[in-house]
Amino acid sequence: MPNPQKLPLAAAGLLALLAAPAGVLAQPSPGAPATSLDGPVQLPEVSVTAVDPQDPYAATLPAYAPTRSATGTKTDTPRLEVPQGTSVVTAGQARDQGSRTLADALRYEPGVTGFASGGVLDNIYVRGFNTDTRIFQDGLLRRFGSAPELLGLERLEILRGPGSVLYGQAPVGGIVSAISRRPTEDRIREVSLGAGTRDFYEGFLDLSGRLDADGALLGRIVAVARRGGTPTRLDGEDRDDRYYIAPSLTWRDDRTRITLLASYQHDDSYSLSNNGLPARGTVLSNPNGRLPRDRNWLEPGSDDVGRFRFDQYRIGWDAEHRFDDTFTLRQNAAYFRVIGDGINVLTGPLLPDLRRVTRTAVLGDQDITAIQADTRLDIRFATGPLRHLAVLGFDMLYRRDETIGTFGTLAPLDLYAPVYGARPVFARTPAIDQTVAQRQFGFYAQDQIRLPGRVTVTAGLRHDIVETEFRNRAARTTRETTEGATTVRVGATWEFAPGFAFYASYAESFLPQTGTTSAGRLADPERGRQYEAGIKAGTEGDRLTGGIAVFDIARTNVSVTDPTNPLLVRTTGRQHSTGVELEVGARPLPGLQLLANYTAFSTTITEDSNARLVGTRPVNVPNWQAAAWAIYDFDQASALAGLRIGAGIRHVGQRNGDQTAATLTVPAYTALDATVEYRFGDGWRTQLVGRNLTDRRYVSIAYSPTAVQYGEPLSVVARVLKSF
Repeated sequence: MPNPQKLPLAAAGLLALLAAPAGVLAQPSPGAPATSLDGPVQLPEVSVTAVDPQDPYAATLPAYAPTRSATGTKTDTPRLEVPQGTSVVTAGQARDQGSRTLADALRYEPGVTGFASGGVLDNIYVRGFNTDTRIFQDGLLRRFGSAPELLGLERLEILRGPGSVLYGQAPVGGIVSAISRRPTEDRIREVSLGAGTRDFYEGFLDLSGRLDADGALLGRIVAVARRGGTPTRLDGEDRDDRYYIAPSLTWRDDRTRITLLASYQHDDSYSLSNNGLPARGTVLSNPNGRLPRDRNWLEPGSDDVGRFRFDQYRIGWDAEHRFDDTFTLRQNAAYFRVIGDGINVLTGPLLPDLRRVTRTAVLGDQDITAIQADTRLDIRFATGPLRHLAVLGFDMLYRRDETIGTFGTLAPLDLYAPVYGARPVFARTPAIDQTVAQRQFGFYAQDQIRLPGRVTVTAGLRHDIVETEFRNRAARTTRETTEGATTVRVGATWEFAPGFAFYASYAESFLPQTGTTSAGRLADPERGRQYEAGIKAGTEGDRLTGGIAVFDIARTNVSVTDPTNPLLVRTTGRQHSTGVELEVGARPLPGLQLLANYTAFSTTITEDSNARLVGTRPVNVPNWQAAAWAIYDFDQASALAGLRIGAGIRHVGQRNGDQTAATLTVPAYTALDATVEYRFGDGWRTQLVGRNLTDRRYVSIAYSPTAVQYGEPLSVVARVLKSF
């Protein structure tokens, strides 16, 4: 539960916002720097005439598939001019599709595969490679604790391919960037209540607006309380709670803007990380029959076995000062703390009767502190006919991880006639007792050059220095390493017709590791590179967006979780991914929005210390995937005014489900989703969302033949929302 001493402050903030007068002017889109090669700009405002003009969604949420993005260049650049694949998922799209987690929200994006794993973790793969829980929030790395609360975000932005030139340690497959909700000058007052299958209950509150008469001070507070409804909820589990509160404050004048961002997130749930049901009885046949989708291999009813609790605190700022039309200084900074503890249950091989599964308990405690800052100077100038937007930046990261892990024995469980109540017996001394401290300093430069003929060249260079100290208290040893790396990105786009462009690029990645191997040393830094080319579309008014991309990625020094010890990693060698992505977003008729995409992967392990894996596909990477979504908003003049209906279909191809021997193939699956929404009265709306409408039984993720997880069954959530 949240700290009761903090609730009076939260209540005072809510009352202050409720008393604030309404705003009358639009604020620049939250989280997007207001610079481009053509001068100061704002992300386009959205005028949705088919909705109530008092509806805050129409004033604050951009359209589907907006044509601008900040993540690809750290400037507010049209996606058409970014020489890599990009996607944007707005809060409005996520709401329409009934998304509750980051993995949910990315289901309809090209090149991205997301799987929810229990109540707190998301597994996200981009272009065939796992992001390994590395999510960026407000431009800064967040690789700690559970995933950020989706309702606390304004949008998600995806940069496909390496982003190390701008962000330092980043996965080679791509970056998922979460943009927090921020204060708006437009008045927002919204409350919603929801209920659904698997005992799902949710309350949501969003208040934003002016805090003074002249609009120099803006405030916002977002609060969420949620219980139950986890897509992979197991039978008998009732530990699935989240509480989230995020106040923010903006002060601004003609040249300066400072936004303070804070959040507290409490999760009390269960973890399915690196465990699951056996393949025999799920993917493969078992003489005892098929296992139910919600069969529980943990210990339901226990106060601690299988339970994970996280408390996450985040405070920081996003500031900018415009000196003149040439120079603008910006800084993002944050302090992050996460404290977590729990007992994970790892499933092992079935016993000879193919009924009883062996189990191991892992008692874990983790305390992570991170301090980050990214300072950059935007410089806009011209050299003859060339127009430049240059960025000079310096960023730093300090991170300290303290981890204690103790293994214990846990009695086997009969999965076909389970009798619960077993208690783990832990070793007297922890197997893992370590502290990893990491300091990273990065210097980077980027220039976006607009040439005659609607050609834009983007070139970037970065150098990182990473110092890591690994202290093994159990073995009483300390190791220190210093790594340095230089990464580059160069690319060009040519807008050969209004709203259509060819592009090509080369980019590199560098990813230092904090994981330790079974030999007691730090894993080597991961390196990667990508070649990419394609055609993009981004016509005026967002009537047509999308494109086609081909890519070739090489990845070296790959670290994955050690299957014999989830607290350790191992280096597997080299991997290679090639593929093609097709994406389209269109508004062919008033009120109709269409999204569709197709991705084909060829991802292969080319070198590995385990010879059986060479030539196979990494786990959970499909051979192909596709998705389509359509939503229609009936015209106000029609008899069905106020009604919105949407439907989608998504397909994920077959995957390798064994990270140790590649002996298990996970079948493909197709799922159908739909939404119905109706607006009525003075700011009222109701929404009914259904996912996996045919109740298709499928496996969403697998780690090995002893750890397979079913996907979400038929889920229905109803919500009532009031804007005032």
